[in-house]
Amino acid sequence: LHRNLGVLSYASSGNPPPVVCRNGVAELLPTSGMPVGAGMIDNTQYDVVMNTGDCLIIHTDGWPGSETDMPALINPILAANSLNAETLLRQATTQSDDTTIITIRRR
Repeated sequence: LHRNLGVLSYASSGNPPPVVCRNGVAELLPTSGMPVGAGMIDNTQYDVVMNTGDCLIIHTDGWPGSETDMPALINPILAANSLNAETLLRQATTQSDDTTIITIRRR
């Protein structure tokens, strides 16, 4: 994340898509590529502008529903204005795998 410009550059390499939350709505960012070690590596770099107050959520696939409907999991938390990693982890009541969640808010 370029702190002065607010431009986030990322590549996914098979991880679930990152989520950007802005103006009270969560949206999935584009991704591509297979997991590292599972074939051809596609390290396509994407750039997204993070405005003041925007939040980025990076997570592993261990969170139930994380790969299919992440915005539906996050939007109620945004509506309650209580978005943070601890609140998100509490939503993972039926973990089937390891779960890592990182939240970053641009100030």
